[in-house]
Amino acid sequence: MIYMKLKFYLRANFSRPSIDFKWTRRDNNKLFEYINKDFSSEYLLNPRNRLEMKQAFIDYFEPVGYILFRYKENQINLKVIPYTLQPKDSKHLKALIDLIVDNKDTIHCLKQKIK
Repeated sequence: MIYMKLKFYLRANFSRPSIDFKWTRRDNNKLFEYINKDFSSEYLLNPRNRLEMKQAFIDYFEPVGYILFRYKENQINLKVIPYTLQPKDSKHLKALIDLIVDNKDTIHCLKQKIK
């Protein structure tokens, strides 16, 4: 439940994800002011809900890098770390292409069902 709310918040309040992103105390205060309107302190203490919060940040920054994320006592610490490997240089690229080619009929069927 909190996952979608945070995803919306991140998209609405920050421009595109960037490796130069800096999470400030002001960002932290604004975020908690926003989420405390709908979620109690007890809700935010639940480990599952904390994982949802973390996942929202992970998904937001996924296009540019991975993150170090820590949430403790209404304080989020966040650092974006850029990927060191370009997708074209991945050792798994050929295997992924082969998987797609081998299953192109299934993929085509799934696309038709989605439409």
